[in-house]
Amino acid sequence: AGDRGRIRRYLRLAGRPASGWPLLRHAYAEALARFRHNVAYLVPAPPHRVSERVAAIVGPAVFTTRSTYGQLAPSRWFADRDFRIIRTPYGGEEGPQPEAVEDPAARWRAHQARVRRCALWDWQIPPTASPRDYFRTLRSGRSVVLMQDVVDLTGQAPVRTFLGLQRSMAVGAVRIARMAGVPLYHLTTRFDGGTAVVDVVGPLPLDEDALLRRMEDEIRADPASWELWQMVLDAEPPAALPSGHSAPPELAAAA
Repeated sequence: AGDRGRIRRYLRLAGRPASGWPLLRHAYAEALARFRHNVAYLVPAPPHRVSERVAAIVGPAVFTTRSTYGQLAPSRWFADRDFRIIRTPYGGEEGPQPEAVEDPAARWRAHQARVRRCALWDWQIPPTASPRDYFRTLRSGRSVVLMQDVVDLTGQAPVRTFLGLQRSMAVGAVRIARMAGVPLYHLTTRFDGGTAVVDVVGPLPLDEDALLRRMEDEIRADPASWELWQMVLDAEPPAALPSGHSAPPELAAAA
């Protein structure tokens, strides 16, 4: 409500009307998604289900996903399947316990961090790990999951066009799947009432642009579901394109 200019810009990038009733509908839909997302931090086992397509996948694979509200539900499913999640801890996951925090707002953030830490800590691989860890995981029969809508604020990832914006974004899942010889799937999360529903698209072609376009299509279909739009919108465009898109030497050696 206090930053309608940015919201309107985002909706225009998503190809949606950015004023009047459509703007109000978007605000309501995003507020409801945020509320349902936060319920997962308040109940021990938030309601979720996976589609038959998801349940039928066997064997090692690379899964991509994007940062949607309700993402904690598939994260729990990843852990149940003993997948490995390539992610950077955020929001104080390595910080103090909520009981040690006095400010109520900071205590809530610390509580959220503890829930994520308990749900994901034992299954995550930091993005700074050696690529050999990714391939070792796949060769052991486990799958790996990567978030692929995160801007690289260091600008070291290749510059890509995403929703009409030039942003530094890594789409390493495609390269990992190609080099490991495993299928690539894209996971989606939506709400059905208060239940988070996890579904899958794929196997996908091993093409980075195709994966980016897939995520763009999802955002345009439901812009209120995307949690990272402000980060992507506000990120500074890189000053220049990185030269070359070939695999880094350590990734090539790991193959």
